[in-house]
Amino acid sequence: MTTKAIRAAAVAAEFVARLWAVMQADPAVREGMTSSPNWRYLPRVYDPVWLRGLRLPSEGGRSVKQPVALVDGLAVDRHTDEALLAAARARKDQTRRYESIHMHSDDWFSLVTMQLMSPMLAGREVICNLYESDRNDSTLPLHVDTTYGAIVQMREQKVWHLGPEGRQRRIVVREGGVLLVPPDVPHRVETPHYSAHLLFSFRVDRPVAN
Repeated sequence: MTTKAIRAAAVAAEFVARLWAVMQADPAVREGMTSSPNWRYLPRVYDPVWLRGLRLPSEGGRSVKQPVALVDGLAVDRHTDEALLAAARARKDQTRRYESIHMHSDDWFSLVTMQLMSPMLAGREVICNLYESDRNDSTLPLHVDTTYGAIVQMREQKVWHLGPEGRQRRIVVREGGVLLVPPDVPHRVETPHYSAHLLFSFRVDRPVAN
């Protein structure tokens, strides 16, 4: 193995150990990642300094085949070409969704995703997306997901509004924190300054064969 591969494997092992430990404590996970109104926020699961040492696809490691979707409400403008992406960003500020980053790289986040899918852990298909936002970027309105979401705040912070309209809780997810959101929990987000987070989406309906 190369030095890079050895480091990626070590990072992935540490990352998965911490994430899976907090997920196992979630009743929704123990019950098969079923729908539940009870989301959970766990601050400082990771050392922010350690996370800052892990390169993201948005920080110079993006594959030429890596699609980036610009999110504007329910509309999505998808690009792989860097110049076209920059031009679209210049026209309107939008959250960038780096889609299925585990499929376009062999870096540490790909190893994390594959390990989480293992029958020894979740045993379900997992999709890893990176969301990057600047202040006032447009994004999705209040919505629900059909997947179980494990969100890891990689850079700075994100404000989440969780729960149905009129009964929402406002949670500031800071660097190193993990937010666990079961299926069907209404949510929307806003960005005070800048944010980058990883979303590991667990496909409850797609088990992985042993």
